[in-house]
Amino acid sequence: LMRKVILTLSRLVATCRKQLFSSNTSLQFIFGILIGILIGFCATFNYNNEISTSIMQSFSIDQNKQFISINLKNNSILFDIQIQCIIFIHPNQLSKRKYVGALRDTYTKQCNHTVYITNSKEIRRNFAEELNIAFVNTNKTQYHWDLYREIIKYSIKRSKQQQQQKQNPFWTIIGDEQTFIVMANLRRILLTFNNSQQSIILGRIISKRNLYSHLFPWNIYTTILPQAGIVFSRSALERMSNDACFGWLSPRATERALIQCSNLMDVQLVDPIDKEGKHLFDPISLKDLIESKGPKTSKKVNKSLHCCSDQVVTFGGLNYRHHRILDFVTNRIKVFGC
Repeated sequence: LMRKVILTLSRLVATCRKQLFSSNTSLQFIFGILIGILIGFCATFNYNNEISTSIMQSFSIDQNKQFISINLKNNSILFDIQIQCIIFIHPNQLSKRKYVGALRDTYTKQCNHTVYITNSKEIRRNFAEELNIAFVNTNKTQYHWDLYREIIKYSIKRSKQQQQQKQNPFWTIIGDEQTFIVMANLRRILLTFNNSQQSIILGRIISKRNLYSHLFPWNIYTTILPQAGIVFSRSALERMSNDACFGWLSPRATERALIQCSNLMDVQLVDPIDKEGKHLFDPISLKDLIESKGPKTSKKVNKSLHCCSDQVVTFGGLNYRHHRILDFVTNRIKVFGC
């Protein structure tokens, strides 16, 4: 389709060129500006698609094997895994207080340690006595690699403080205020990794491309989505803080810098999927998933509406009301997981 578009544009350009070049110099100058705008549009217009399983190293979870060694009547083994939840509150978020209140009352209760990172003095003033609030004086977001790297360094310090006398597996998940985490499912997935000392990062990995990539395949690049939440083993967290991952030649965007740094530091990237090939880290909100996939699945007879995996770990793009709804669904109705 894109090749047809480019071919059509080329024909139009050739036709216009014949007409314009027969005029005066000013028209040629205007034509050059239009060509520059077209090239700029092609260079900046990105769209996403799923990358192949071989590239993103998806980890398919066999549900039968996954629960063989787990006593479902006694899930205490799940809580042997220590999970640190780092939540970044975006500076331009208008409902910071409502989000923090919703997060406090929902899934963060199941985190072993939770830290809220914000530039809001109001949040620090209102919640500092009951929550761990880390203040950062910047308007940058988690999509800026220099800030995200500082969050990683801070997470390492926090994890060392919490793990001085404990030998349990320790993991860190970094997300934002719009990310909802199904903690029970996250713990079950982490149980499939026998050694938390391995350098592993779990998250949603996609490829990005622009119009030029149809002509130049090397213009396709891989990214990991911060808005879906990213899980780090202790070893991966420490390696990603290495100074070799930050410099003039390093990407400025977190989604690309994490990929480059993981390759440089020999950290394994995993994009978990279930037996049906559904992703467990989803940057799209539950509402959008239902709206986008509902009509397709509802046409099938004798099959229930099913937008996402039963083992889903995260949803992104939620408002504070949806946090409370999902918390009720996961803990009372038990739609996701067991």
